[in-house]
Formats: sequence, structure tokens, C-alpha cells
Amino acid sequence: MAQATNVGGGRTTNSAELIAAAHAASFSIALSDALNRAGFKAERIVTTATVTSEDLSMEDWTITGILLEVVAKVPAVKLSDFIEAAVGAKTGCSISRLLNTNVSLNARLEN
Repeated sequence: MAQATNVGGGRTTNSAELIAAAHAASFSIALSDALNRAGFKAERIVTTATVTSEDLSMEDWTITGILLEVVAKVPAVKLSDFIEAAVGAKTGCSISRLLNTNVSLNARLEN
């Protein structure tokens, strides 16, 4: 998991945190678009991206995986339609396609 660094006694954001934020936002947009194309309008989509990185001795810190966790409120959607849209969004979002790492997904519908 990415850790914030301290510079001059203050907390700063590192590159893994920025990638996680960009990935969560990109996925949420892609999921919203996929649901819209399927005829469903999401009331709420909340996505958290957790980045895993390892210190590879010769290469420094490398992102080795990202877990996307999404909770969405989508009236009238069937679970199968939601999962299909979420999986499509995971593989189709621009940040997922940009990164050369394993991306996992946990998706849940909110009542």
C-alpha cells in the first residue's frame, strides 16, 4: 500500500496516491458511461483504489497491483447488468489500459 512521505515535517502526496486517485475517478466515469449505454442512470458511484507496491531491488518501488472497490446505487439495474458494466469499465477505463499491472475489482450494489 502506498505511504505518504514526510518532507520538512509535513505530509506530502506520493505518486502511488496520485495514480490511485486518477484510477478511481477514471473507473467511476467509465462505469457511469457503461451503465448509461445499458439504459441505467446511477444515483451514486463511490470508488476506492488501493495501490500495492513493492521495493524491487534493482528498480526501486514498483506498482504491482491495484484493487478497485466500488459501491453504486443504480435504480432498477439487475445485478448481472451491473457486474457486466463494472467489468467492462475495469478493462475499458483509460487508466486501467495505461497501467501495466494487475487490476482487481470488488463491485457492490447499494439498496
